[in-house]
Amino acid sequence: MDERPVSLLDWAYKQVRRMLFSGDLPQGQKIVVAQLANQLSISPTPVKEALNRLAAEGLLEAVPRRGFQVCSGRNRRTTGAFGDGDRS
Repeated sequence: MDERPVSLLDWAYKQVRRMLFSGDLPQGQKIVVAQLANQLSISPTPVKEALNRLAAEGLLEAVPRRGFQVCSGRNRRTTGAFGDGDRS
């Protein structure tokens, strides 16, 4: 079976999500796209797209003209916090 290569967007999404749940990105922390892209050794574009996806899931807050911030636990949507919305 041939494995399909993972896109940079999907890889960045998984890495940032892992960082969120491992505590590497603590609640309330401001995320600077350029710094995170440098840390992940990829360009800023897939990082920003991954952050937008995580913001849509309620794990990050997109602040207009300021970037992104990690949501506090009480501000996270259940769907985002548990991955698929189903805890069973």
